[in-house]
Amino acid sequence: MKHILIADDHSLIRSGLRMVLDKMAVKSDISEAWDASSVMARMKEKPFDLILLDIQMPATDSVVLMHWIQSFHPDTRILIVSQNPENTYGKRYMQLGAHGFISKTAPDEEIIRAITQVLNGGTYVSPDLSQSIIHGVFNGGSANPFDQLSQREFQVVICLAKGYPMNEISEMLQVQYSTAHTHKRRAFEKLNIEDNKELAILAGAYDLLS
Repeated sequence: MKHILIADDHSLIRSGLRMVLDKMAVKSDISEAWDASSVMARMKEKPFDLILLDIQMPATDSVVLMHWIQSFHPDTRILIVSQNPENTYGKRYMQLGAHGFISKTAPDEEIIRAITQVLNGGTYVSPDLSQSIIHGVFNGGSANPFDQLSQREFQVVICLAKGYPMNEISEMLQVQYSTAHTHKRRAFEKLNIEDNKELAILAGAYDLLS
C-alpha cells in the first residue's frame, strides 16, 4: 500500500488524479490538500510515499513548501503536476529537488508512467524537457533567458508579469521592499529589459504565464 498526497487547489484536478491513481496496479491510500497549510497538516498526520504537487496554490510559496517537505519528510517523493510550461518551470523545480515534473494535460498513461518511476525511486522527465536540458548542456547554456534568474528573481518576475505591484510582491514573498526591488533590478539586467512592458512581451514570447 502506497500513501499518496494530492496537493492542488482545484477539486476537479484532485478528482482527476484520483481516477488516474485508481487505474494503477499498485494499491494506494490517497489524501488531499489544497494549499501549503493543508499539505503540512496532512503530512504531520502520517508519512507519505509521494506527493503530487501543484506549484501555484493560494497562500503558498511552492519553493518554501518544497524545502519544508525535504527538511521534515525527506523520504517523501515529489512529483510536480503543473499547467505551467515545463521548459521554463520543469528544470528549475528539478534543480530544487523535485523528482519529476509533468503537465496536467499529459495523457493518463504518461502520468501513470511518471508516478510509477518516481514511486520506484527514479526521476521522471518528459521527452520535451529532456531535449531542452540536453540542448542546454551541449550548447553551453539554455536558450530560455529566464533560466539564468535566481529563484527569488524568477518569483519577482512572475509576480510582475501577472500585474502585481512591488509592495504586494514584497509581502507575498515575505521580503523587505528594498530587497524585492533589488531582485527586480538584477532580473531586468539579466533579461536585458527596461520596464514591465518589455517584461510582458518577453514573458509572452516564452509562454511564461500559461
